[in-house]
Amino acid sequence: MDSRHKQDVVHGGLMTPTVRIAQAMPNRLPRHDFLPRSSRIAKRWLDICGAGIGMLILLLLLPWILLLVFCEDRGPIFYYQQRVGLHGRSFRAFKLRSMCKDADRYLIRHPELLTVWLAQGKLRDDPRVTRTGRFLRRTSLDELPQMFNILRGEMSLVGPRAIQSSECAAFGELGELRLLTKPGLTGLWHLHPHCSQHKTKQEQEEHRF
Repeated sequence: MDSRHKQDVVHGGLMTPTVRIAQAMPNRLPRHDFLPRSSRIAKRWLDICGAGIGMLILLLLLPWILLLVFCEDRGPIFYYQQRVGLHGRSFRAFKLRSMCKDADRYLIRHPELLTVWLAQGKLRDDPRVTRTGRFLRRTSLDELPQMFNILRGEMSLVGPRAIQSSECAAFGELGELRLLTKPGLTGLWHLHPHCSQHKTKQEQEEHRF
């Protein structure tokens, strides 16, 4: 397998042409502005103010969260993954770790779970989630470090879900539209986390939103 194909294969799936082109020629993707300049400036300031408040909350809670995570499995407190952002640029999305230390290898050791994760993007009653992690997820505290991504301009408070490159194939032709906006800390996908609709329908609603 040549180097190009090695880079395209992610967790057993192939990256879409949209993502491959976005990574190879990030400056050649269309840059449509859906909002007037004044609205974009106001939205950016709202992101900065909201993220600043979130960072203060994180700093206040961090010592207690650090103690809980460390006492449970003595692993790292923070976790990051590469996500696809605006115009196909890859960035590190930060979170408080809510899973066991070898969460990625756990899926490799359990291919039946990997198949479900690749198809749905999540696992119901995920066995990798720790007791502390369940609390962090239930309260959404695990997402507080993404305020740092918002301050850096990689994410916004509201927008489509930040996805991994391995998930891009599910969006088909709508993938290009997704690349024209920043991923969000919250959005339509957050309002219906347990929606039983088909994934294609969820994706269409997300893009309309």
